[in-house]
Amino acid sequence: MCSREGIPTNAEPRTITGIVLAGGRSRRFGSDKLVAAYGGRPLLHLPIEVLASICDEVIVAVAPGKAPTVPKIDVPIRVAYDAKEGEGPLAGLLAALRLTWTPLAMVVGGDMPELKDRVLVGMQRVIEGREDLEAVVLSDAKGPSPLPVVLHVAPARREAIKLMKAGSAGLRDLLLELQVAAIDEVDWRAMDPFGGTLHDVDVPGDLR
Repeated sequence: MCSREGIPTNAEPRTITGIVLAGGRSRRFGSDKLVAAYGGRPLLHLPIEVLASICDEVIVAVAPGKAPTVPKIDVPIRVAYDAKEGEGPLAGLLAALRLTWTPLAMVVGGDMPELKDRVLVGMQRVIEGREDLEAVVLSDAKGPSPLPVVLHVAPARREAIKLMKAGSAGLRDLLLELQVAAIDEVDWRAMDPFGGTLHDVDVPGDLR
């Protein structure tokens, strides 16, 4: 179920874990895009650092055997490994959720270099203390986007396990099983006028 929400301007964020999904194969990019330079820095470093400014720790979900390069920051960074390679983003999310000890998780893609901390904190504030909500996403002209998303960990982990057993690999499938609020574009763009929070890198041209 999806409802529409604005972003509150008060309330203090609670403890939350940041999760970066970095297990994709970069087929459209042609090489490992997460080590490509974006503004002179490795692409993967940028979403990690944004989450580190908000979260108590960051978990980077990667394919088995992969050793991601991560920035040197004060916030703890842990690595979660997919059970098998090529199972899709839901497998990466589930691997990270199994390591998450906080009630909330803030999930982004490793290829999202222009995330705005103000928007992410606003998403957290929407779900904070709401037992009727299990996830918060952003909406634009294309509809609700699966990333970034702020989740209640327990129901997300439970539904992800069910979906993986049923053969699903998609984040959108997970959101269909949760009580979701979508923040309208006019509300989140008030804090991110150029819409960078939804920008992701799929092909080399997206690095410019």
